[in-house]
Amino acid sequence: MATSFRAALASCALSGLLSTSCGEATSTTCNEPDVMLDATAEDASDGTDAQCADPDPGYSTDADVDLLVDRQWYLEAWLDEQGRRRHVGPGYNPWIVLNSDGTAGGASACNFLNVDTLSEDDRDWSLEGERFSFGSVNTTLMLCPHEVLDWLYTGATMRVTEATALRVSDESLALFGPDGEELVAFRASADIVGRWKLDWLAPAPDFVRESVLEETSPEALFLPDGTMYASLGCGYHTGTFSYDSDHLSVALEEVNAEGCGAVEGDAEQVARALETLAQVTGYQFGSAVVLNLLDADGHEVASFRFSALRDLSF
Repeated sequence: MATSFRAALASCALSGLLSTSCGEATSTTCNEPDVMLDATAEDASDGTDAQCADPDPGYSTDADVDLLVDRQWYLEAWLDEQGRRRHVGPGYNPWIVLNSDGTAGGASACNFLNVDTLSEDDRDWSLEGERFSFGSVNTTLMLCPHEVLDWLYTGATMRVTEATALRVSDESLALFGPDGEELVAFRASADIVGRWKLDWLAPAPDFVRESVLEETSPEALFLPDGTMYASLGCGYHTGTFSYDSDHLSVALEEVNAEGCGAVEGDAEQVARALETLAQVTGYQFGSAVVLNLLDADGHEVASFRFSALRDLSF
């Protein structure tokens, strides 16, 4: 990667990305400090008392089910077994999905959740009036470079099984225990701020996956202010991005073409990547660290893997 790109990444990250907190503290009536877990930590500092219960949580009912189903909900915070509130680190997007057909699923840092069917009605989850139920959960056992975070996020997501009520809006989902305490909080929009490595492209019209040239290490950096930097094979580009729970758009322009031609096919890869990224209108997560980009027709056209927030070495 070009030295100038490294310098730009380091400068921007130090001024913006690295100062980003791992999550906003959520105030409660008991003034309990939140425990925030960043993307590289393996544990968090000690907490204090248990999360205060909301005296009037305003539970949603089965009349609100259309807001709930057939979408990925991204883990934001949870109450751990010691009563401490933890936040997911930036760039990690553990998720669950509650499908309208009664099935459910999800992902932790690397592994996927399997939900056992509720015995009474052959569904993985149910919402009857205000009463919410979720089947027991087990996970795949794939090796994971984020092993501790994978374990933590799996445990967090499993708290869904303890929930008996929920509150859902277009932007958020909160699950509550029988005593009214908020066990888990999800958001509708993912967190894509961070550094991502490009794994493959699947450009139109054939949408056949093409692995990137290993020697080029293409990647993109999304900053909190909506600025984007990318090195897609040679040279580097800068631009902007915007996203919400349903859409993602990227606009890049070349800053220089330094190093192009050093690896056979690198310039062609850059051209395909730029053309493909220009067609992106949405996104979806595979595992919590795999970001798949979609075109207007829902085709997966590119896939990035979360790299790091703090590691700026190349």
